[in-house]
Amino acid sequence: MKLGVYVAYWGLGMGPQDQLQVVQEAERLGYDSVWAYLDGQREQAGQAIPDELIDMVSLCGPREVVRDRLAAFRDAGVGTLMVTPMAFTAEDRIAQLAAVAELAA
Repeated sequence: MKLGVYVAYWGLGMGPQDQLQVVQEAERLGYDSVWAYLDGQREQAGQAIPDELIDMVSLCGPREVVRDRLAAFRDAGVGTLMVTPMAFTAEDRIAQLAAVAELAA
């Protein structure tokens, strides 16, 4: 699954758009046109969501990038992150969570 489709799910499939934090945050960051243009079309929205927006709302990429982003969150005073591993098997999801825990240490 392309990460953009997952982001689109949160932006388009979780209730009234004007009340969803992911939509409000995307609009605040200047990405409001994606939601208006693709209202309710998750797959198309996932293809249209720019990589820059995905980088702003998720932790993905090489280990060094994720480590640096986690450090930036910690330095900013963030104490809790919601982590949703993107893998098909339980074993792979557990491995991703272990990697995040290691990088956050």
